[in-house]
Amino acid sequence: MPIHIITIHGLGGSPYPHYPLIEELKRERYNSDTFEYNSMSLSLNEASNLLIDFIEKKVSDDKIILVGHSAGGRIALLTNHVKIVGVITVSSPIQGSYFAARFRFASIYFGPMLLELCEKHSEDITVPIATITTSYFNNFDGRVWKEEMIHKNSCFERHIDNSFHSGNQMKDLRMIIAIKEAISYLLQTVIK
Repeated sequence: MPIHIITIHGLGGSPYPHYPLIEELKRERYNSDTFEYNSMSLSLNEASNLLIDFIEKKVSDDKIILVGHSAGGRIALLTNHVKIVGVITVSSPIQGSYFAARFRFASIYFGPMLLELCEKHSEDITVPIATITTSYFNNFDGRVWKEEMIHKNSCFERHIDNSFHSGNQMKDLRMIIAIKEAISYLLQTVIK
């Protein structure tokens, strides 16, 4: 079954930090793209609808695994399309963002998506989910951060220490390896 990997950047992010991952996936013979959207003016649902349009235009017969960083993970979880067979969330505030909740006032700048990230993801999802969590410090239990990043139905979990939360996480070799492991796990174990 041909697989198409689509990455989704987070709030205030861009697709550029995803290019090393995209190139690595292409070397491994995956069709790969990154979805770009204006996160500063859209809600999560609006971005999800644009992602569905992107899928319709860009992906032919392939099955899709979405890889969403931060808010991109929340968008991936909201996106319902028959071609999607798996979702990988990377540093995504699934249980609501403690950080975003402390900076609600910044929604004037960051737009409606910031306020939505304060809330817990409540949609049910029917495809397998892999979760990659991160924390800022080595050997930091990351309880607040890690707990907010894990989906209750996650079938695969990895944690990376010393990973500052920004789009540049996606360029980190450890992250690229973890994402490739998650893709492999989903394809070998869960996705039929």
